[in-house]
Amino acid sequence: MNPHVIRARLLMDQGRFDMAVAEWQQALAEEPQDAHMHCGLAVALLRMGRWSEARGVVDGAMSHGADDPHVHWTRALVLLERELLVEAEEAIRESIKLEPDDADYHGLLARILYERRKLSEALAAADAGLELDAFNDLSLTYRARILSSLGRHEESGAMTDILLQEDPLDAWNHCLRGEDLLIKGRADEAKVHFLESLRLEPGNEAAREGFVTTLKAQSPIYGAFLSLLICLGRLKPSVVWSAVAVVFGIFVFGPRLVADSPGAVVGLTILKEISYSAFVLFFLANPMFDLVLRFHKEGRYALSSQDRKATNWYLVCFALAGVYALWAFGAPKAVTIKWSGYAMLFLCLPIRYIFETKSSYVRKRLTVTASILTVLMMLVPILGPLGIILSLKASNHLLSQFFMYYLFGMPAVVILFASFSGEIRRWLEKRSPD
Repeated sequence: MNPHVIRARLLMDQGRFDMAVAEWQQALAEEPQDAHMHCGLAVALLRMGRWSEARGVVDGAMSHGADDPHVHWTRALVLLERELLVEAEEAIRESIKLEPDDADYHGLLARILYERRKLSEALAAADAGLELDAFNDLSLTYRARILSSLGRHEESGAMTDILLQEDPLDAWNHCLRGEDLLIKGRADEAKVHFLESLRLEPGNEAAREGFVTTLKAQSPIYGAFLSLLICLGRLKPSVVWSAVAVVFGIFVFGPRLVADSPGAVVGLTILKEISYSAFVLFFLANPMFDLVLRFHKEGRYALSSQDRKATNWYLVCFALAGVYALWAFGAPKAVTIKWSGYAMLFLCLPIRYIFETKSSYVRKRLTVTASILTVLMMLVPILGPLGIILSLKASNHLLSQFFMYYLFGMPAVVILFASFSGEIRRWLEKRSPD
């Protein structure tokens, strides 16, 4: 075997990917037609975050090994990194077609299908992997996650028990067990496993986030929302959005239907206010409880440095929302002022994703957009009343109309952007250069 390949594999086992890249490149200089060496280089580049280079290398490997299942498996890994799930599924299915008896290929297919929320197909793929190898880690791991997502908690718990018995010193096995217990509402037990995972692997970000979630779950309000999120996660998106549309329709057309019944009007108004508050809490639960943890004597140590920076900006958003709340209190009929306050709160969402993302490309674009929208929102108290004054004086009809549209439209634009900022982040990450 080429000595550069031996050294490259040893370096990758040690996590020294930059040195491994150099060894793979030297090996390829001697044997440029070797598809497996191209795959090794692609994985090393991927681990360094050099995704564009990794994709170029693995696409080059296709010209040397289009009939090699390992090449398609590597390509699936690279595509999965940027959540190009449809292409990744096609690649791993080609691996299985070429070599159907490899349990790892079925395990990776289960992972991709799980992330596409095609749970029945994902479960079948995991089962196929376990038929070939009853202790295949990837198939076991994703079978447990799939069963948990399907609400089959006893079976998922049994799977996590098998993984822990097989390797009780594996940080990811403890993390998986913690996730399973958290979904079952057993936050105290989950915390033990997340802490053990962090002890075994201090840099395990998934375990740290899980531990933070267990601390948040101790709050009755957050615990209720966590349960709601878990339930919603089992529903098809079409069902969730249909329910949202029905509620929206009731609020839009309801006042006309109950206009002749004062008691019903009051009830509908109270229901609307409760729904608005629930809507805000649904989206802002994580930023709000990160802020609570920031000042919690134990919880503050669970937040990462980026989380702590984000909470500083959450405080700014809450302060600005407070200003709007005071303004709305002085003008109770000004509905747009209230929604301007909600809009300032919703800016916590893009702030959260700005500090979560590891891509400077994504961070810059989200930061610029959020900053522009914040400035435009801060102009609402000036331009909105100006539009009203111009409208009353009828001195400039077009200008007054513009300012009035600004007063009504700007909060809606900000809330929409913030609500979909997670999707915008993922869209940008797929297109982010290295």
